[in-house]
Amino acid sequence: MRPLWRELPLTRGTLHDRGLRVHGVWTMHIGLDTPPRVYVDWQEAPNKHEIDVAEHLVVARKIVHIEPGSRKPWME
Repeated sequence: MRPLWRELPLTRGTLHDRGLRVHGVWTMHIGLDTPPRVYVDWQEAPNKHEIDVAEHLVVARKIVHIEPGSRKPWME
């Protein structure tokens, strides 16, 4: 059975509002508490400042940054 992935559109919108170039933000976590892992899917390779801003705004125990051309686990 494949894991269930959930997009976080409000988090994606917050990153867009701050000028970050992301396709989406994804997690496998179902609950309303802090997710253990969140994936940020970038449109272009992020620089250090963009990563720092995203990590400040995204609430998760671990944030995985997915650059263009990288494997996207929610699409497998």
